[in-house]
Amino acid sequence: MRTLILAGGKGTRLLPLTKYHPKVMTSIHGKPLLHYLLKLYEKEDIILSLCYMSKSVKGWLRQNKHWPEIVNEEVPQGHGGAILYAQPFLDNCKMFAVVNGDTIHDINLNLVKRNFLKSKDIAIKVNATNAVTNKIEGSGVYLFKKDIFRFLRKNIHTDDILKCVPTQELELKDNYYIDIGSHTNLRFAKNSKFFQE
Repeated sequence: MRTLILAGGKGTRLLPLTKYHPKVMTSIHGKPLLHYLLKLYEKEDIILSLCYMSKSVKGWLRQNKHWPEIVNEEVPQGHGGAILYAQPFLDNCKMFAVVNGDTIHDINLNLVKRNFLKSKDIAIKVNATNAVTNKIEGSGVYLFKKDIFRFLRKNIHTDDILKCVPTQELELKDNYYIDIGSHTNLRFAKNSKFFQE
């Protein structure tokens, strides 16, 4: 399945760590978060959405012989705008996944896909257990049918758009995710199962 990883964020909550590199290049056990993302989605057809300091990401990809398709926004356009910008890479897909580039999880995308195939909804938002808070929340994993492009807007978060679109919220309480976007979560992540090789 085509999977768009939104990896263009600045990571302002992780300053000063992200002063000289984008969030996906944040080091966890000596490897960037991007290494773990590519491993997590290795069975998918990956498109990487970049923006902030994208040259460092491209350099790391070349050096480590990873060749995902890349969509490079020159100007950040928000969550919905990043998906819209990637539309030429997704237009021929009946459905596709969009995942946040600062989130690691143990969610089975094929299971989510099976639920989506049975649904008449345009979108699925996957909720899972936040490994830090132990609360069931949005995991940063979405599946969309191509009709979603009629509703997406620049600089509007997808979650806000989905309030007006036929959307199924899939609750996977036995699955966990961790968002490494803050110092607290990053410290937790380094001791979690998600980053053990």
